[in-house]
Amino acid sequence: MVNLLIKYKKLLMVFVFCAFIYTPMLIWFFTKDIEQSLVEKRVLNKMPEISFSMTSIKKFPQLFTDYYSDHFGCREELNDIYFQLMNFMGIRWTSDDFIYGKDGWLFLGNLNNNKHNNPIGHAMHTTFYTKEQLKLFAKNIQTIKNWLSKKNIEYYYLIAPNKHSIYFDKMPSYLTKKNKESATDQLVQYLRKNTDVNVIDLRGALLLKKQTQQLYYKHDTHWNFLGANVAQYEIAKIIAEKFPNKIAPRFFEKDEFEMQIKKGGDLANFARKFALEEENPVPIFRDGCKPENDNPENSRLFTMQCATSDLKAIIFRDSFFLALEPYITRYFKRSTYIWSSINFKELNEFIEKEQPHIVINEMIERTIPYYIIDANGFD
Repeated sequence: MVNLLIKYKKLLMVFVFCAFIYTPMLIWFFTKDIEQSLVEKRVLNKMPEISFSMTSIKKFPQLFTDYYSDHFGCREELNDIYFQLMNFMGIRWTSDDFIYGKDGWLFLGNLNNNKHNNPIGHAMHTTFYTKEQLKLFAKNIQTIKNWLSKKNIEYYYLIAPNKHSIYFDKMPSYLTKKNKESATDQLVQYLRKNTDVNVIDLRGALLLKKQTQQLYYKHDTHWNFLGANVAQYEIAKIIAEKFPNKIAPRFFEKDEFEMQIKKGGDLANFARKFALEEENPVPIFRDGCKPENDNPENSRLFTMQCATSDLKAIIFRDSFFLALEPYITRYFKRSTYIWSSINFKELNEFIEKEQPHIVINEMIERTIPYYIIDANGFD
């Protein structure tokens, strides 16, 4: 009898072991793959294709391993439990995507790698353009400006500052600036000396206003609506110099914001702290037009209509313009937003279609000095 119990116990252990090993595989086999992890907030690896070439056959095992690691059964649920336990025990999750700053602030990038265009190195003033790169950048941006000037269109090159540049004091104490000037200082000075391009540098206005208001989210890469308010006012003032009777710059005061709560953020997602919350001041537009979107299903390319002005604008932008959009839209009759680097094909197409007065080319600071404007087609 005792031997029989021992035998059944061993069989049970084998069964449990096999269940742990093969159940995730069975679940994977009978369920449809998901494209994006809701827990990790990232796109998952896809099933690799294989051809009958030696290169493809050699690469397939590793590619399939990467794919299966992202799709085995119950992966999402197990990851969720794991991250909840980490947070419950107060263990800080670390990755190559972010670092912990002071007072609960999170910052994009990591000292140990160059991901995300190395914003940490940029903040420490260790990344710079070469002289040849500066000349090429200036030549290309002047070429675009000249091409637009021939069409009587004003061109504005706008730099959206990294959170690191405005809140360096909230970054870890072990990070220090290695040089007096940054790559942004280098580029702005060179462009203003060697071109007649309208360069909009928002750092000074943001650094001044941050003394009385929080302008960037603690748990997200981007500025909040208060930061965007400072930015839009500076942009409007500069545009008004060329169009004094068309643009009326307006700064929104504190009582014109409604305090809401923002959950999470891109940096909170990297830190696996999905429940983080912070105050989110949202502007209240009590007067003026109600902008209409001609293509609301497309976040990359659409045109906003507003009847407060005769001016039209084309705006090449990135994610930093999301908070700017409700302000900027109200300055123009029509404003076309293109989520892309400036390029001849799309710009030429929409100039023909919209007949704009203004082109704004916005670029996040962390792409400096890794990005050179492409003037191909503007000759």
